[in-house]
Amino acid sequence: DATEWVRDNTTPRSSIASNEKYIAYFSKRDFNWESALGKTFELDELLSEQRNWRRVDYLVVHLRRNQEAQWQVFLEKNHLVELRSFDSDSRRKGRVAIVAVGGKR
Repeated sequence: DATEWVRDNTTPRSSIASNEKYIAYFSKRDFNWESALGKTFELDELLSEQRNWRRVDYLVVHLRRNQEAQWQVFLEKNHLVELRSFDSDSRRKGRVAIVAVGGKR
């Protein structure tokens, strides 16, 4: 699954931004929990400001079907390309997409 892929295919020092707490925690990658406090982990909130994701190495997002169009616009606007996608067992639950951002710190 996506969490395992992040652990197996990124360096231990890699950082991620995610709207999925499970992946953020179990991937064992650098995640800014302090900035996530008080946030809802919603896709809109994560993507709305570049400071939420631009300085990380990877963006790992859970997408529901009704968010696909918004996601494609976001990728095109920011010249990003998905590395991997992991479908859920249930079509209603959507998928997880992984994008290399290449954060500049």
